[in-house]
Amino acid sequence: MAWYEPGVTYCLKFVRNAYAGTSLGWTCPNDAIQRLGDSFYEASKAWNPPKGALVFFSVTDAGWSEFGHVGLALGGSHVAHVSGAGPVRIDSPGDVVALSYIGDYLGWAYPPEEWLDPDSSLTGVVAGNWSGLLTQNPDPSSQQFYYHMTIIQDGATLSGTTRIAVWDEPQYFARMTFTGTCVGDKVTFSEHVILESTTQAGWVWCIKSGELMLSEDGSGYSLVGRWWGPLGCSGFIQLTRSGE
Repeated sequence: MAWYEPGVTYCLKFVRNAYAGTSLGWTCPNDAIQRLGDSFYEASKAWNPPKGALVFFSVTDAGWSEFGHVGLALGGSHVAHVSGAGPVRIDSPGDVVALSYIGDYLGWAYPPEEWLDPDSSLTGVVAGNWSGLLTQNPDPSSQQFYYHMTIIQDGATLSGTTRIAVWDEPQYFARMTFTGTCVGDKVTFSEHVILESTTQAGWVWCIKSGELMLSEDGSGYSLVGRWWGPLGCSGFIQLTRSGE
C-alpha cells in the first residue's frame, strides 16, 4: 500500500490513498456501498473483514449521517481510519462504534481491483495447499464444510483442484477442478468439473466461484472471502496455508 498522505481530509480519501487508487466516482462511503452491490458483505452475513478490506460504518451525527464512514482493516481486529482533518486512528471495530458520531458496523468490501498492485509481493505465495472452513448462508453455523485448495500458479493464472467435505461427516465429499486469477492480493476462482464425489441422500454438490483476499499476519498467510453458486447458493471461505 502507498499508505496515506499527511493532511488528507475525509475517510474515503484516506482509504483511497492507502492504495494509491482513483476515486471511481464514489462521492462518500454510503455511495460506495450502493455502487459495490453484491461485492459489499453485510455485517450480519460476513465474517470479520480480511486484512486490507474496506470497513464501513453508519454515522449518527445529523450533519454527516448521509455520508457514512469507512476505514481500512489491518488484521487482528484493528481498523485504521480518519475523521475530517483529524489524525489517523487505529481502533478495534468496537472502539470505532463507541465513538460519539458513529452508529453501527455495516460490513466490508474488497478494495476495487483498480486499486490493487499487480506486482504485490504477496502474489508469489499463492501456489500451494490451503485448508480451512467453508460456510453456507443463510445460517453459517449449521452449514459448515471442510475446504481445501491445491493451487498451481503461472504468473497471474491459477489452476488446480478443490476438495469439499461435510465438516462432521467427511466421508461425504467432492473433488473438483478449478481455474482462476491472482491480481494484487485478490484471488478469483471458478470450479469446473467434479472429478469424484460421494453424497448424502438428496444432496447435490454445487460448482462454485469466489473471490478471496490474500493477507499475511504474524501467524502466516490466509485466503478469506466469498463464494457463490447456482440457485442463489453463497457463503464464505477462510483458508490458511497447510502446515502453517
